Amino acid sequence: MSQPLVPFERLAAELQSLYGPVHEHAPRAVFDGEGLRLTARYNALLADAAAMLDVACPPMPFTRADRSWLEEALVAAGLDVRSPSARG
Repeated sequence: MSQPLVPFERLAAELQSLYGPVHEHAPRAVFDGEGLRLTARYNALLADAAAMLDVACPPMPFTRADRSWLEEALVAAGLDVRSPSARG
């Protein structure tokens, strides 16, 4: 039986699971309620991860550029938020 995920592992797993859908929806999220919901959740998780890892975080709401910058900052801090299939 596997151990339950601790909150940070859960956060990382959720970020990785949302990475693809958010990046697929981002261009049309303004017109798509589901895309807006996914993007808002992903942004909140990015901000939480930044706080947990003591990474500077731009003010919300994030622009696409803010999100990209924060993803890279988190990778540099040791948290790869990309889904395993997007890491290529």
